[in-house]
Amino acid sequence: MTDNPSAPLSLEEEEIFGRLADETARGLHLNRLEQAAEGVQKLLEMSPESTTALELHGDVLRAQGDIKAARAAYQHALEAEPANADAERKYAELALQLDQATWDRDALLAGDLERFKGAPHKQAGGAAARSLLFPGLGQLYNGDFELGVALALAALLLFIPVMLLFVAPAVALALSPMSHLPAQPPGFWGWLSLVLLLGLYLYSAYEAYQSSPRSGGKV
Repeated sequence: MTDNPSAPLSLEEEEIFGRLADETARGLHLNRLEQAAEGVQKLLEMSPESTTALELHGDVLRAQGDIKAARAAYQHALEAEPANADAERKYAELALQLDQATWDRDALLAGDLERFKGAPHKQAGGAAARSLLFPGLGQLYNGDFELGVALALAALLLFIPVMLLFVAPAVALALSPMSHLPAQPPGFWGWLSLVLLLGLYLYSAYEAYQSSPRSGGKV
């Protein structure tokens, strides 16, 4: 960041300005936003057209969540110094962020959920981990709603015989002294359902990972 003040500062003022800019940047780095905001205000009072002050003003506004105002501050810094690469980069980042927010809002208002499939901010590892918790969750995370619901329903159907596989023998064993009947061993369908359910977990995790945009999968 370089300065382009509207009125030259004296050597003493430049020294004070530099120290204050460093303190403001440090406060912002430590997330002391109130301190940083006060520092920026003083910097702008000293030199309203300083690109250092304007860029720091944008940084503070961005940290406070005021994206539109932060973009305006970066734009002001670029107008004061067109060659300011830092301000140009930050301005472009916020422009993209605002465009994405507008895009998402318009899609939601239009009910166009297809546009959220393969959202670029989704993590491949996060998608796979969700599918390991329960089949289909990773696909829902990626935005593939149809496959996610289908996998979740299949897992629920397989859960029933799998639960009976373990619960039924225990119940039969508990009741056998009363009924004088031997406890029945687990059935074939229960074991088959268990194998299918484990395979469904693995497939769901693998497919969610591969389909995530961050893994280079489909978008």
